[in-house]
Amino acid sequence: MRLISTKIWRAFPELDQYDDATCQRYIARARQIRRTALHQTAIMVSLVASLAIAITLASPHYHALRWIAEQFLVNDKVDVMTDTLLNLLVFVSFIWVPALTSLIVRDRLLHRCVRRHLDGAICPECRYSLIGLEIFGPTGMPKIRCPECGDEIRLNHHSLTEADINPLLA
Repeated sequence: MRLISTKIWRAFPELDQYDDATCQRYIARARQIRRTALHQTAIMVSLVASLAIAITLASPHYHALRWIAEQFLVNDKVDVMTDTLLNLLVFVSFIWVPALTSLIVRDRLLHRCVRRHLDGAICPECRYSLIGLEIFGPTGMPKIRCPECGDEIRLNHHSLTEADINPLLA
């Protein structure tokens, strides 16, 4: 699992040889090709579900925390500061739980999109990754040669474009 602040393209060894700008264009292309309403729906469902869970769990926890606070106080009364902290804790759970859940779902879906895009650019014979290989052949009929098995692959026969093989062209 990567951290939210890291670059997603560093999770794919096939893209390690390229600079950040090139990888960013490749990720954007994969996202554009693979983006569906299903992904957006999944993010919204996760947001609503996590908000419902936060609401369901916050009220009992608030009362439990308030009871614990009352047990440790000398005068058996919860002061304004403690009450404010408890309210803040509940409020933060309403904001952060859904936000983090949505970010995690979004990142997993993006990771899946990029992985599928990269997995589409493999040799049909030996399943070796074709990312970054030299493209040759006449214009309109580009080919690549798999370094693993030596098979010559015509891109248009496998629904591949030059940008699928070479991220510099994305």
